[in-house]
Amino acid sequence: MGVEFPSEQEQLKKADVRKHILFIDDNPQFAAIPVVFLSSIAKKEHIKEILQLQPAGYILKPADKERILNMITQTLGK
Repeated sequence: MGVEFPSEQEQLKKADVRKHILFIDDNPQFAAIPVVFLSSIAKKEHIKEILQLQPAGYILKPADKERILNMITQTLGK
């Protein structure tokens, strides 16, 4: 069993996710905006890290139109 290292692209994606969610959380004018992540990364570690940022939702690709619309409707409370 070998050691699996995250690719450079995956590391950049994680950095971008954190950067954007922290920017939204730290700025009162954006704090009320719900964030739903749509990602193709299915690794448990990655999903746990994202969920620690407390997004309004997380959708794993591929996702059908109905699932995405349901998440948006649920998130916006309509």
